[in-house]
Amino acid sequence: MKLNLILLCACSIMMESKAQTVITLQPNGEVKQYTSGELKQHKDRFTDGNRIVFSDSGQVITETYYKNNKRNGYYKSYENGIMVELGLYKDHVPIGTHYFWNEKGGLKKAITYQNGKSIKVKQY
Repeated sequence: MKLNLILLCACSIMMESKAQTVITLQPNGEVKQYTSGELKQHKDRFTDGNRIVFSDSGQVITETYYKNNKRNGYYKSYENGIMVELGLYKDHVPIGTHYFWNEKGGLKKAITYQNGKSIKVKQY
């Protein structure tokens, strides 16, 4: 049990140490760039606007719009340049149908949300 906890903590620290780049496209047209760690500490994390997170290699990891520091709008997640998740959020709550693809781009699952709760799951 202790070994599992130590490994979990070590993995978390390693994941946090990766410097991902976050680009914020603010409503006034200003573009700002941070590492993910810098954004967690910066006042701009509360600024409304589009946020795009890039990996160290420059690939897009996620794209979403934030309002009042909550996801509002479409959220897109990518792995190795392929979109693996697409879903709509309102005040950080999932709404409508969210789609999930495998690493080859094939649709694998769709989850429909109502009032933030999953009401239907369809496997492909």
